[in-house]
Amino acid sequence: MIRQNNNRASEWLKQERTMRETKQRREKKMKITNKAPPMDLEEFKSDPDLGMKFGLEEPKIKLPTDVEPLYVEKPIGQYEPVHKQGTNIQTRRDEEVRIIRKKWKSEPTTQAELRDCSEELSGESLQKIGAGPHKLDFGNVFVYSQTTQSFIVTNDLRQHIYVKLVIEQDELKRSSPMSQVIPPGQEAGFDITFMSEREKDFRGTVNYFINEVHQFRFSVVANARPVVLDVSNRVLKFSFDDHSTDMSTSKELIIENKGNASAKFKWLFDSNGWYIPTPVEDEVPAGGVRKAKITFTPPGPKPED
Repeated sequence: MIRQNNNRASEWLKQERTMRETKQRREKKMKITNKAPPMDLEEFKSDPDLGMKFGLEEPKIKLPTDVEPLYVEKPIGQYEPVHKQGTNIQTRRDEEVRIIRKKWKSEPTTQAELRDCSEELSGESLQKIGAGPHKLDFGNVFVYSQTTQSFIVTNDLRQHIYVKLVIEQDELKRSSPMSQVIPPGQEAGFDITFMSEREKDFRGTVNYFINEVHQFRFSVVANARPVVLDVSNRVLKFSFDDHSTDMSTSKELIIENKGNASAKFKWLFDSNGWYIPTPVEDEVPAGGVRKAKITFTPPGPKPED
């Protein structure tokens, strides 16, 4: 009888301990989640998160808003070129400084050339013709100076093509040639020359035709500026040492040309004056420097006097 009572007491104590620990876990979980954890199968079914909802807000990620142009291998619209846009012809971006010396004939002459150069090309054929750069930027150039860059057309077709420029701006009238017949697998350079007779910011467009049917264009920009030479010092201070017996002293100047063409300079001075420059006149090449010397001879009696 006593053994049975002891067993019952032990079981009751175990149940109480289990219930107390369960209650403590529930209270601890409720402090964290404000929700009791599921305790039976029905609660599990209604709470698949197992009481682990912490109330975190869904993160909002900012997506980029940049709009990039659509790239396609072939022109849209049954593979036909988009006239007057130039978007379906390859653009070369690395040809700004390269000058193509060799020029091709200006007009087709043989039967094969006449046949090829009068053909209207498909969009797929136009994709095999490279042209560029899309923008010729001459930067700052001197007024009355001539600067040349190449507009290059590459023909990767198996036939000749005829390319013709249409230039209307006076500043670009010295460009040449105006047309070329480009053989298969060859490239041609059109020398675009800019020259302005007055100071201005130039923005222009040059149209070009392929086989006189397909029209495209590229832009030309330049800033025509007056001829300017930079002098290393604007003010020269001359002095003699206390023990000097010289009757004159000199200072050196550096004259720099940051422009696109050579520039001449000439000093204006009184030959009988105190300050004498040498050389009296000179020419500074584009991007180059020249040295000049200014000699100061103060007035007063000379030693031999």
